[in-house]
Formats: sequence, structure tokens, C-alpha cells
Amino acid sequence: MSSVTVLDPTMDVSREEFARLLQLYAFPDFVKKADMNNMLNGDPATTAYADPVNKMFPVHTAAATFTSAVYFHEKKASLRPKDRERIQQRLEGHVGYFCIWPHYQEIIKQAEENKRASEDLPDSSYAYLYRCKDGSVEKFLPMRSADEVKAASDWLAQYRGSLPFSNRNTIANKILDKAAEFDADLGADETDQLMKQAGDGLCDPTEVYEMILQRAHLFKEAGHREKFESLAESVKTNPERFMERENRVKLAGVIDKADRALGIRQYSDRIKRPEDVLFSIFASKVAADSEGLCALTTGNVYHADQFTKLSRDDVEAVLGSDFADQVSTPYGVDAEKMASIAHTLPRPDAEDLDRLMLAAGESPQMSKAAQDAYGMTDEQLAALSYTYTVGNE
Repeated sequence: MSSVTVLDPTMDVSREEFARLLQLYAFPDFVKKADMNNMLNGDPATTAYADPVNKMFPVHTAAATFTSAVYFHEKKASLRPKDRERIQQRLEGHVGYFCIWPHYQEIIKQAEENKRASEDLPDSSYAYLYRCKDGSVEKFLPMRSADEVKAASDWLAQYRGSLPFSNRNTIANKILDKAAEFDADLGADETDQLMKQAGDGLCDPTEVYEMILQRAHLFKEAGHREKFESLAESVKTNPERFMERENRVKLAGVIDKADRALGIRQYSDRIKRPEDVLFSIFASKVAADSEGLCALTTGNVYHADQFTKLSRDDVEAVLGSDFADQVSTPYGVDAEKMASIAHTLPRPDAEDLDRLMLAAGESPQMSKAAQDAYGMTDEQLAALSYTYTVGNE
């Protein structure tokens, strides 16, 4: 599958989205009888597009105009408001020119029905939930297909600078889960960024120390500066506390709030985003470089020998017979076979494997309980955050 988000007919190279839309909209005969390649590929003349700047939404024939209108009303939420208004105006001009207003009105009606139907989706099917001050929740970016998952990923990449890390973390985790469900190809670079925002990866404690100390030096208030200097020193003297993924997710939120309080909006090699430091080393790379280790997509790393504590029946019950057959011998779960496959499991399956390991009494080698002697409690980080975020929300 292409990693490009399909917004209009010209981008629908595989025709997968066209096939989906055929099931949702009543395409009239003049569209069904039209030459598909001519209808979807557009025309060399820039004037034959509702978006002539990007040569999108072809309108050179009645069939092309109708089809572009379907794509537009399905995808317009992914377009910038100014572009959306401009494209719709040109599109409707060609609807009038080809005298297909009744068909166009049916498109709008069906699109509204589709939108209402999408409102019945569970919260987990939306990438972004915005909680209003009155307590109501607005839902954005439904993820019902691989294409919609890619659109949500593109949206997060575009607007991540406007969102607090806590929001980005939640959104990225949802996108990665849905990408696994729909087998969506998000591209290597975009997937790497999503994994960092989701908190998937390890860190170099020295870089974490330097990042926190850098922020400390940027604070003018002595109290804030001293708290960050103390935090940096704790990383230097007790780096073990940052092995726990949950702790680093909390810390990323604290650093992100500090950056907003400090007015940091542009990042570079000198001032890095917190997630680019705290999750810079993917666990799979660590495991690949360390003999006998296996990293799951949850970020937990196990010694391969630990997998022998699992029973074949439990693995089969949770992960299925095909998977159990691949990782087992007549004598039980094979450590090497499990290690060679487990790291490829999509996150929902990897989380199931984590639970199986826990039930078998096996803990990750590169993770500690969030509240153990090395951990950073919610209260500690909340207190640190409070000292400089009051009045900055």
C-alpha cells in the first residue's frame, strides 16, 4: 500500500479508495459508463482542476466533477480551511456548468449520513478527542481504514508543534495500534516519529542529563532552575530510574511543558524535542546488538530464555494456533524461535505477550516497576511540573 494519503482521484493509484467509495455513494450511469482512467487521472490543463495549484480534484468532464466531489466531501476534513473553501467554490462552479446539481446534492446528503454514522464509532477509532470546558467531547480523525490511519498520521506530523506531548503520546499510540490493525504503510520516517511520540524506545541517560541541564540554564527564576538542576543530577547519579518507559513518558510531558513555558517553538540539533532524546534508541536496535535479547514493540526487552517459561497452550490460546506452531517444538516453546518472531508482533499482540510473560512470573530485563525504589512517582513529577506551569495552561 502506498504511504501517500489519498485525498482526491488523481492520488488513488491503486483504486482502493475508489472501490470503497463505490460502496458508500450512488454513482449515476454517466459516471459508471465513463472511461475510468480519463475520469480519475485528470487533464494536463491546470484549469481542469478544482485545485489547479496542486492539480487535484479533476473537473474536466461531468463524470470527473462528480467523482471529485465525492472524494472532496469525504476528505475535506483533512484539508486546510482556506484550501477547502477555495476548492469547494471551484468544484461547485463546474457542478453548475455540467448541470449535475441534483447529483451533487445527493453527494452532500450521503456525506452527512456517513459523518453521523461515524459518530457512533468508539472513542478508540478516533485519533484525537478534544475535551471542551463544558465537559463535552469532540471527536476528530476517524480511523476506519488504512487510508484514514495515514491521514491521521499526516495530521499529527503537521500539527505536533501545537499539541502538548501528553496529547501527542495518546494520539500516536492510537495511530500505531490502528496501523497494525489495518496493515497501513506509514513510511519509515513517519513511523519512527510516531514511535518516539508513543514512547517506544530507549534513551542515553547522558543525553537526558544534558537536555534537562540545558533547560535549567534557560530558566531565569532561581527556583525553577534549581529544581531542574537537581533533576538533571538525579539522572546522572541514578540513570536506572529512566529504564522504565512510563517514567520517561511522564518526563517527556514535563520537559514539553517547560519548553512551552520557556517559549521554545523551534527545535534543532542543539535544542531537541524531548521525545527525540528520551526515546531516541529503539529497543529493537538494542536487542539486535545484544546477544540473547528480544525487544517487543511495547518497548519491553526479554532474554530469549525467558520465553521457555511459557506453555504452548497459553501461547495458542492468546496468540493463535499458527503463531504457536511457529514458535514451538514437541517439547514446548522454543526460545530461539520465539525471539526471532516475537519482535515483529504488532503492539496489541505484543501487549498480550507481555501479559503472558507476567502471568508466567517473568519481568522484562530492561524495565522496572513504575513505583519501585528507582521510580519517579506521579506526585514527584507533578510537583516539579507545577512550579512553573501555573498560569501557563
